[in-house]
Amino acid sequence: MGTAKRERQKANRKLRLEELAKERRKAKSRRVGLWIGGGVLVVVAIVGVITLLGGDDDQTAGNTTTTVPDTLDISTTTTEPWVAPEKPEVVLPEEIPTTLHRTTLREGSGTKVVAGDTIDVYYVGVTSADGVEFDENYTAGFGPFSVAIGTGRVIPGWDEGLVDTQVGGQYQLDIPADMAYGENPTGGQPAGALTFVVDIVGLTTADGTHTTVPGPTTTVGPPEIVEFTYGSGPCPEADGSSPKTTTFDDAPELCIDPAKQYTATFETSLGTIVVDLDMSVPGTVNNFVTLARYHYYDDTIIFRTDPSIDIIQGGGRTNKDTPGYTISDEGTGFTYTEGKLAMARTGAANSAGGQWFFVAGPDAAALDGQGTYVNFGDVTEGIDVVQAILDLVGDDGQTPTEEVQLISVTITES
Repeated sequence: MGTAKRERQKANRKLRLEELAKERRKAKSRRVGLWIGGGVLVVVAIVGVITLLGGDDDQTAGNTTTTVPDTLDISTTTTEPWVAPEKPEVVLPEEIPTTLHRTTLREGSGTKVVAGDTIDVYYVGVTSADGVEFDENYTAGFGPFSVAIGTGRVIPGWDEGLVDTQVGGQYQLDIPADMAYGENPTGGQPAGALTFVVDIVGLTTADGTHTTVPGPTTTVGPPEIVEFTYGSGPCPEADGSSPKTTTFDDAPELCIDPAKQYTATFETSLGTIVVDLDMSVPGTVNNFVTLARYHYYDDTIIFRTDPSIDIIQGGGRTNKDTPGYTISDEGTGFTYTEGKLAMARTGAANSAGGQWFFVAGPDAAALDGQGTYVNFGDVTEGIDVVQAILDLVGDDGQTPTEEVQLISVTITES
């Protein structure tokens, strides 16, 4: 692809991203739960643990607030508000709340939220009586929940409890039943008192000024590679003659020769991508080669195109597809530059399986603050195909406007 054409595409994507950022904030407030009436609650897996410290109460106007000493490094939150922070553990209140109580788990900074402002948040909600989780968006992959506070669009416990908070702060809300959905809700919402932990990652004031959390401070260096734990799953035939298999009982045993070099050729409906696999992470390469030789990736699609972080993602037909197992993380401290092929995972350690993503441009550096997606290959041919797929992004900022088929992945050993 010519340099001039690529620069035009980058400029067009920048304009598109500015439009998408506005649409994201509107769309998130329409599709995520927490509405006063009839909202659908999203339930996904628990990821991550944060230890919280106790603090002293300060009684204010019938409701209470508590500040907990900050023991968390805010640099773990990236500049992209749709790259979720680590999901916290919720510590239940000692007693079922009968009044609204807010605890500051981490101090924010900058302008305080006032009624009418729109905030971008990640949150996890549990029932205060037993800690059963009913909703969260840290691991859903849809970005933050955006909502106007103090306007009656969410439960009163949020409308009142998130006023006077700040961007970058993390807060726990212990909400009595009469400020949540009540004791006997009829729309499928959770009953009784509720407890939320909320990370505020963005703020849009009434005059349109938008603020996000400060970016991470990172020291760029080589990744730290750690010993990989192999599974006991059988190896496929190296010549590709094994039948297509999509579900496995365990991660594979060591099937490749770590002393050799492996190349993967991706045949897509938009062209060919050739990748030299990185033998500095032989366990991750072994997993990918094994799945490819079992034709796990054949006849799948590239289901995600995200120009906000310059990546395209595949490894199934949706981001829920899995081979039935996970593999161990083979290191940390990875950085994401154009042409890298990396394993996709949730926020939990050792949660990668079969999905991966290509880096199409510089904005993937927003992921460097995490560094936990293991790089295992470099594109040697077809980066223009990767970028052309990224340019198919639709109005939601995530989904291609046409189906991009992954016809096959072929492995060559040398």
